Amino acid sequence: MKKNFVSEIGKYFKPGEKIVLGFSSGPDSVFLADCVSAVSERKKLKVCIAHLNHMLRGAESDRDEKFAETFAGARGMSFYSERKDVAALRKKLSIGMEEAARIARYDFFMRSCGRFNSSTLVLGHNLDDVVETGLMRIIKGTSVDGLGSIRKESVFNGIKIVRPLVNTEKSEILKYLKERKIRFRVDKSNRDKNIIRNKIRLELIPLLKKEYNPAVSEALSRLMSGAASASDVLSKEAGRELALCLKEETGGCLRLDCGKLVNTPDAVVSRMIKTVILSAGADPKKVTFINLSRIVRMLRREGENKSFSFGSLVISKDGNFLYVEPRGEKSRALKKSFSLGSGVTAERVGLKTEILKAGGGTFRKIREDFKKQKAFDFSKGALSGVQYFDASKSGKRILLRSAAEGDRYRPSGLNGRKKIQDILVDSKVLCRRRNKIPVFCDMRGRIIFLAGYRISEDFKVTPKSRLIGRIRFRFEL
Repeated sequence: MKKNFVSEIGKYFKPGEKIVLGFSSGPDSVFLADCVSAVSERKKLKVCIAHLNHMLRGAESDRDEKFAETFAGARGMSFYSERKDVAALRKKLSIGMEEAARIARYDFFMRSCGRFNSSTLVLGHNLDDVVETGLMRIIKGTSVDGLGSIRKESVFNGIKIVRPLVNTEKSEILKYLKERKIRFRVDKSNRDKNIIRNKIRLELIPLLKKEYNPAVSEALSRLMSGAASASDVLSKEAGRELALCLKEETGGCLRLDCGKLVNTPDAVVSRMIKTVILSAGADPKKVTFINLSRIVRMLRREGENKSFSFGSLVISKDGNFLYVEPRGEKSRALKKSFSLGSGVTAERVGLKTEILKAGGGTFRKIREDFKKQKAFDFSKGALSGVQYFDASKSGKRILLRSAAEGDRYRPSGLNGRKKIQDILVDSKVLCRRRNKIPVFCDMRGRIIFLAGYRISEDFKVTPKSRLIGRIRFRFEL
């Protein structure tokens, strides 16, 4: 077996290449390192044995580290190790021990590759690991991606990860080491049935082999291999579709044109959304099948405008577009003063203003303007209209600014003061638009009106008004 395996593993590496080999001191990594050593003799590889001491088993962990250093020295390989308090990391992140250990290992492996100036990491996952991981994901709930389980080759943070043993059973590895009298370390925690992976290995898989299919490992491996291939196909198709309908806007906002996805299968759309929200910084743990399905349903519903928080992101359906943007991302704050009677043009803003004297048909003109004006619609991409107010109370100098947290005023016709945030929520304004709808104030900071909403009770035009301000506005949302 060694000769065949050495020949197979040699295909992964170029002559003289630098590689980092993740080494636990257990049978899998010892077997892999022994075979890589033979490849190294032929191809003059530069190999670094990388060992992370998880500090979970006291003196036993220290002996694992010493074994790794001795093993590397005996074979003329470089050696690098670190110690990481995985138990403390688990507590800090509030996650399971296995997950904390995995995070610590991969973080260590990436640093090891950097120190050794290598772009290739070799790991000893075997066929049993593939099946165990796949079954764990099936039990917990997974998608085609999860079924893909552990791949022979993948890329993580720009580092190529090679797992040459994914088609090799543990029994073959142990037999090889026994025949050649090669020593290895045994992690006694692998017998702890309180750990779900161990319970699957020690109880579930033997039961499946005994009661259902002696070749269940090979069967599951084929299923997972097929799932990995299907996942790759979905990724390629999603990439092609994204190139046609994805656009990056300012402020880190990503916009997906839903109209171009009418005939695209849900599986592809789901993969597209997954790609988009992960690239926008979503927590991978929240990118579940259930959450992706929720977004797909929202995308499919024609005419539905909706917005919800997704961890650090806000996902909005607005007309025919799906927006993904950082939560709390604010447009550049608007703050501009002007005198009534002047025009104002700025980014996203267009104003035409004048000051009128009461009498001479002014009130009739106001009534005619309001009859022509359509109801404000905050769901559109632009907000435009006209507003009149008592300029003798406001003064001729007006301040236009972005709404601020805690802003409130007395909208005409309503009882009491209302928070602008509550007005926008009640008006079903999407989260992504709320900070783009400005307010008009006098120079003392009193709110005259919220663009697109009612005039303040304190500034409404009455028969007693001597000067009347008129503002025709347009804002790009």
